[in-house]
Amino acid sequence: MNKIIFFSFAVFTFLSSNIVLSQDKIIKNATAQEAKQLLSDGAILVDVRENDEVTELAYNVEGVINLPLSQLEDMMTELPKDKKLVIACRSGQRSMRAVKILQSNGYENLVNLSGGIQSWQANGYEVVVDGIVPTSKTCGSKQKKGGKGCCAQKGKSKSSCSTKNKTE
Repeated sequence: MNKIIFFSFAVFTFLSSNIVLSQDKIIKNATAQEAKQLLSDGAILVDVRENDEVTELAYNVEGVINLPLSQLEDMMTELPKDKKLVIACRSGQRSMRAVKILQSNGYENLVNLSGGIQSWQANGYEVVVDGIVPTSKTCGSKQKKGGKGCCAQKGKSKSSCSTKNKTE
């Protein structure tokens, strides 16, 4: 009798752990460089930062969708399930939570942008600062030696770069 109970317990434990493991889906992460390539291949960037954060600093990416994490569960149906979505935030933490929420609601083609907009900027990719959109290869460009824009050059401040931008 003890063997049957032990065996039943072992089978139950094994099945329970496998069910939990199968519910924990793997989250794909992308560097800023990989995300940039995915976007050029047709993926959509979904920024889950709050609106006030996006007003101050935004990804300068065509077709970006701002859907704050605080509204994600109520408005996720606006996101396409048939496209690859690159989920982004400031550092990659909130976007990780957003990916988990989306996965639990049937979204499968998701990638988390590791490092968020901080990584995006550190790689010299263009951003919109306080509504100022770059009009030429300036702060976020890779035209300068070493693959970094003027903001990454020694002795130049970010404010000196923004003088080459215009407001929209």
